[in-house]
Amino acid sequence: MKITSFNLPYMSARSIFPKLCVAALIGTIGWSLAAAEIVAPAIVPLPMKMEVAEGTFTLTSATRVVFDEASAETARQLVDSLKPAMGIAMERVPGLPNDAKATIRLTQDEGLKRLGKEGYQLSVTPDGIRIVGAAQAGVFYGVQTLRQLLPPRIFATEPVKDVAWSVPCVTIEDMPRFAWRGLMLDSGHDFQQKAFVERFIDLMALHKFNIFHWHLTDLGTWSIEIKGRPKLLDAATRGPGVKPGHYTQEEVREVLRYAAARHITVVPEIDMPGHEPPALLAYPELDCPLPRADKDGKVERPWEFCLGNEKTYEFLEEVLGQVSEVFPGPYIHIGGDECPKGRWLRCPLCQARMTEQHLKNGEELQSYFIRRIEKYLQSKGRRLIGWDEILEGGLAPNATVMSWRGMGGGIAAAKAGHDVVMAPTEWTYFDYPNTPVEKVYSFEPVPNELSAGQGMHVLGAQAQMWTDTHPTEDQIDALVYPRAVALAEVVWSSPVNRNYHEFEDRLRAHLPRLAALGVHYKPLVGAGRVIGHWSPAETSDTPKVVDWKLDTGIKGAGRYAITFQYEHGKSRYQIHAVEIIQEGKVLASDKHFGWSGASNQNHVYQLELAQHSNAPLTLRATVSTDWGPDSHGRIMIEKLAALP
Repeated sequence: MKITSFNLPYMSARSIFPKLCVAALIGTIGWSLAAAEIVAPAIVPLPMKMEVAEGTFTLTSATRVVFDEASAETARQLVDSLKPAMGIAMERVPGLPNDAKATIRLTQDEGLKRLGKEGYQLSVTPDGIRIVGAAQAGVFYGVQTLRQLLPPRIFATEPVKDVAWSVPCVTIEDMPRFAWRGLMLDSGHDFQQKAFVERFIDLMALHKFNIFHWHLTDLGTWSIEIKGRPKLLDAATRGPGVKPGHYTQEEVREVLRYAAARHITVVPEIDMPGHEPPALLAYPELDCPLPRADKDGKVERPWEFCLGNEKTYEFLEEVLGQVSEVFPGPYIHIGGDECPKGRWLRCPLCQARMTEQHLKNGEELQSYFIRRIEKYLQSKGRRLIGWDEILEGGLAPNATVMSWRGMGGGIAAAKAGHDVVMAPTEWTYFDYPNTPVEKVYSFEPVPNELSAGQGMHVLGAQAQMWTDTHPTEDQIDALVYPRAVALAEVVWSSPVNRNYHEFEDRLRAHLPRLAALGVHYKPLVGAGRVIGHWSPAETSDTPKVVDWKLDTGIKGAGRYAITFQYEHGKSRYQIHAVEIIQEGKVLASDKHFGWSGASNQNHVYQLELAQHSNAPLTLRATVSTDWGPDSHGRIMIEKLAALP
């Protein structure tokens, strides 16, 4: 029996209620009416339309996954994703047998073209589950929604006992708002292992991102193999603090196959004409023939290619030729950002090129360079995309602009008829630790300054995870999640009646899924119970140890988040280390520097607490202030979902 439904028409008003009250008949003798509370599924990103019905379908060892020929790979992925937690591999049955009971049915139906290649329908009844899409991307995204309909522990990496793998009865119709839903991972400032990159892609797929922008070269390292150019990988070209390593072309192809199986297009970035110390240290003949020294005579790391030297173009065409052979996607990102022009204006080769091409300034010289590179990429069947500095001096004819210095570059490009990807620092730079989830959720990729026609040039949006501060993999987790979940909803779901508080309710239900996947996400600010306060008595100009009694908030062993939240005062509260103490023994600690003040920096501390006795616990922190004793705030504790 259907209980209730709510229609979320695409691009029209929507209203999801976390809890829906309905009348249900209960009782064993006679009839009586009582209010039964049905919890709406916490799906992120929010689907376009959803109808909730009474009942569930439960996955067991007898459940079969049936599929048509086109859906065979998606069926395999579904079974493989559920196997670790269920401890069994459900039977896969090709050919869509007629008996539909106790089955999950995956099909591709071109009759659903109105939902596009990424749209899907998902229906759950007590007899089975049906997922259908006009193309396999849609079937795949339907599977991601199905995974979220199951209990959160379905994402565990080992068998889970005493859990009924029940799915609520729903009917969902869904499709994305934007074609470009991206995340960027910077492997050019610092290196990440291939396994981490593939895990990054897995998490993208769960949240229905479809563009992985892979930044492969920058100030820190040249991370992709270019055959015939071994010096690019020499350790001497790496910046300080960069983790060693690179990706062979075969390893890159493995990542590409991994992403393609999850319907993610990989956009490589080879930075040019600036941000290229590794290439210039490896091949100094590509630098302008000028000395490199600062005002004190200290030798500087090189930065920008010589644009008057024909060898520069030969080198970059050699590189881009190999990149085009490895990466099958339509776009190649060439950077184009933050390139100083001063050396070009003093370089005899660059000046000769400017005279030859009738170029007035450094901006026009860079535009000449970008146009040449675009022409070469077009000869390889690829489209050029670059940061919004490529607008300066005149935009290449068919270039796509990625707007990062605010929305202005994107607005100008869209008005000129160019495609745009919005990636402004204010909302989408995830290496900025202080941008809150709510701020990300408030982002609107299509500015009001654009007409409806101009707005069609906004392909979508993406977030950037720069690594010039050399974060660990766990730190990357905490910077990206849960903010990426907010962006996923921005680029997938309708913006009409967007409601952060309703989203936060679903996000809190989603966090245990991330925990089961081993994601070291940053806890939501403001969550948890207040366990103490600080005032001038707990401050010091130099590091000082302060204790607070932990009378509440600790509920046995587990992972806890301790948040320091400034309230008022002239000084920020600086935290050097946090410990949980019992009878003089340190049970758990997190030693990193952070602060809470007018802005916050790394002010959440995560501690893993093992089983312990009932003796009193103490929170101990080493703290200081930056501008005298006037600082006031509260300290909160929250128990987090367990990591596997």
